Amino acid sequence: MQSLKPMNFKFILLVSFCLYGYIVQAQPNESFLFKGEWGFSGGINQYFGDLNPNNNFNVLNPSFNVYYRWNISKNFGLRFDVQYDKLSYSDQDNNQDYIEYRTRNLSFQNHTASIQAGIEFNFLKFTPGSYRNRFTPYLGLHLGLLYTNPFALDKNEEPVFLRPLITERLDLNDASEKYNVFSIIVPIRIGFKYNITEKVNIFGEVAYVFTPTDYLDDVSKNYAGIDAFSNNSTAAYFQDRSVGQIYGVKGKQRGTDSFSDTYFTARFGFSFNNLISCCPVPSKIRYY
Repeated sequence: MQSLKPMNFKFILLVSFCLYGYIVQAQPNESFLFKGEWGFSGGINQYFGDLNPNNNFNVLNPSFNVYYRWNISKNFGLRFDVQYDKLSYSDQDNNQDYIEYRTRNLSFQNHTASIQAGIEFNFLKFTPGSYRNRFTPYLGLHLGLLYTNPFALDKNEEPVFLRPLITERLDLNDASEKYNVFSIIVPIRIGFKYNITEKVNIFGEVAYVFTPTDYLDDVSKNYAGIDAFSNNSTAAYFQDRSVGQIYGVKGKQRGTDSFSDTYFTARFGFSFNNLISCCPVPSKIRYY
């Protein structure tokens, strides 16, 4: 057999070297542990409740979130969130039964903050740096604690916190009628993420947040009536802000406690992968 010429041998060696370099570059994550990711996002939210019983999407407010996800397998992770949402609505914003709501004239704003923890499931294998596994939709179920303290603006456009006023009080001397400033929440989240570099992802997600409280808006049951506020003109004003006629008659329906207040969020953001260098594992990326 005729031996290879030196030029042919050098050419084969060069091609082999280039091919090896391409393979190594195409699998950069085989020498890393993918421990998790942290991220931040911003977007909008929409409140639903006694002032917006028809679930209108017409008063959008800012929503911000930071989180860390700790991978416990290729698909499952534990996620921890800190989130801010401004919630607000006014009877003037309601475009159904307009005259009735305009007459009732209630409104609120609420700067809420929450901490959340839960489990998140990636529907597809997600491998940072991979060309084949760089996208996945995901689903999350969380439990959280929400700080809520609604307020409204007085005639001088100054904020007045509504909880201390006990606007739906039954007993003037019963301080226990104040609702709690903390509430359990259950956010259900669905989203997608896409890996753009080995360490950076973009993502978008929406969430529906269930709460057991009916007082994100300070409206739940019935009017207490003007006599319940004889020594507090501020409370009397905020329990009944009706225009054109008196709505605040004792026992008249002010809201409805048949369902709790909820809200919806939608955000886009960036996340950063926590990759720990380790010995190469052929054709496999490790998670923990």
